[in-house]
Amino acid sequence: MASDSERKDAALESIFRELGQEDESARTAARDRLVAQGEAAIPTLVAALCDDDPQVRFQAAKGLETLKDPRTAASLTRAIADVDADVQWVAGEALGSLGDAAVVPLLDGVIHHSGSHHFRQGAHHALKLLIDAGHEDLTPVQDALDGAAPPYEAPVAASRVLMQRMKSA
Repeated sequence: MASDSERKDAALESIFRELGQEDESARTAARDRLVAQGEAAIPTLVAALCDDDPQVRFQAAKGLETLKDPRTAASLTRAIADVDADVQWVAGEALGSLGDAAVVPLLDGVIHHSGSHHFRQGAHHALKLLIDAGHEDLTPVQDALDGAAPPYEAPVAASRVLMQRMKSA
């Protein structure tokens, strides 16, 4: 006989498979059902960020944006490098919605992944949202991403901001 946990996992797996349906309203409904599961859906949504189907990744990022769980910051930071612009954008929105919880993983990502054009695009979007939300100390990082040599300038700016935050803490 299956335990409650096993039944819940099977239900989440079933909903996860629906994220890839052709019909957009069916995908959105599946995402809404996952989000309704709250914290229990987070591992499923985080795993879906790595799916081969960009529609599944998009729905996962939208779901995580709704849940706003700070524990997803590192996964969303990886997702802002997605090759699909829509996934990249919504992952940036989700990351930006996390506020303080997003700052360190995002800056760490800039330090380690600013060689990726896709990552820089997603980071720029997330940084703008965070700056607009009151994290003005991140402005030098965004300026470096806008500069002449972002793969070289952005990691330095991110390191400086991180060091300044550590001194202030």
